[in-house]
Amino acid sequence: MGMSNGTLMTTVMIPPNSIDLSNNNITSIPPNFFNNQSDLLQVDLSNNQISYLNGSIFAPLVDLEVLNLKNNLITTIAVDVFSDLANLRSLDLAENSITSLPDNLFLHNFNLTDLHLGFNNISAIGRDTFTGLSALQKLFLNNGALSSIHPASFSPLVNAEELYLQDNHIDYLPRNVFRGLTKLRLVNLQGNPLGPQDVLAVLLLLLYGYRANLQVWFIARYPCCRSGRVEDKQYDAYISYSSEDQSLVVREIAPGLEERGFKLCLEYRDFPVGACIASTIIESVEDSRRTILLLSQSFVDCEWCALAFKAAHQQMLKDKQKRIVVIALDGPKLENVDKDLQFFLSTAECLKWGESQFWDKLSYALSGVGRGAVQNQPSDIELKSG
Repeated sequence: MGMSNGTLMTTVMIPPNSIDLSNNNITSIPPNFFNNQSDLLQVDLSNNQISYLNGSIFAPLVDLEVLNLKNNLITTIAVDVFSDLANLRSLDLAENSITSLPDNLFLHNFNLTDLHLGFNNISAIGRDTFTGLSALQKLFLNNGALSSIHPASFSPLVNAEELYLQDNHIDYLPRNVFRGLTKLRLVNLQGNPLGPQDVLAVLLLLLYGYRANLQVWFIARYPCCRSGRVEDKQYDAYISYSSEDQSLVVREIAPGLEERGFKLCLEYRDFPVGACIASTIIESVEDSRRTILLLSQSFVDCEWCALAFKAAHQQMLKDKQKRIVVIALDGPKLENVDKDLQFFLSTAECLKWGESQFWDKLSYALSGVGRGAVQNQPSDIELKSG
């Protein structure tokens, strides 16, 4: 692989436009490794053991658009390490050991639209932490140690649409912390010890101050902020799908939900090898707060999917709680639909894969923030029973 004691050697052949160096136990990168590679657009260094990013590593990559450093051991970042990456659009620093971010770290990344900082140990963000990020649309700063937010921390994020701040230690929000973010559609503050007054103040600011098409997700640790009791379940959701739709789950749906803080039960990853499939499906449904059905013709034709629906439907009737979330993948016509499933779909709210604000609506459906959180009409799918 051209490595020596975890250090990349310059003899590695780098393909044009992109390079994947993930899962290689890399501990450091020579300053000149990317010399003469200015045409690279994507670099993947995820799942390694890199602990420090110095200021000269990425300097030659002036055209770079995607940089993935997820799941390393990064603790320290030089303030100028990203300063030459003016074309960067996506940066993933999640699942590291970062405790602080230098001021003006992103000063020159004015084209960045997605920034992933979740699952770190960042305790505070200051006035200049995000200076320069005028194009940023999505900020993931979830599942960390964040407790201190400067009133002007988010001011540079004038195009921000989604902020994910869930599962931190935030117990206070500055009064005008979201002022000026007129494009904001979703704020996730689930799992923070916020008081009712903080929640109310932010809601009033966002809903009445801007009157934008905003969906705000506040689930604090207080009864007035919850729609109901959070059950003690192992998973937030179990996803039921046919084998034909597994690639969509692996590439899109599972990563999209897990980066938003949901814990999923997935057959290809979490089912014990050699276990009875039928009993494992039933147990997975029972251990999950919600069951997601990826509705397609192949789902309708799959006996294991039918079992998952029946188990979830029975649990829903028993508990008298909304537990099933439907995502329609195929067109409006489905054939040979089981009668119970047909009846359920005739009244169920149904999300459509790829529809406007899909992730917002799915997040609401799974979080249970009010029964009317997902404002879809009952399914208009044409069903034919077998």
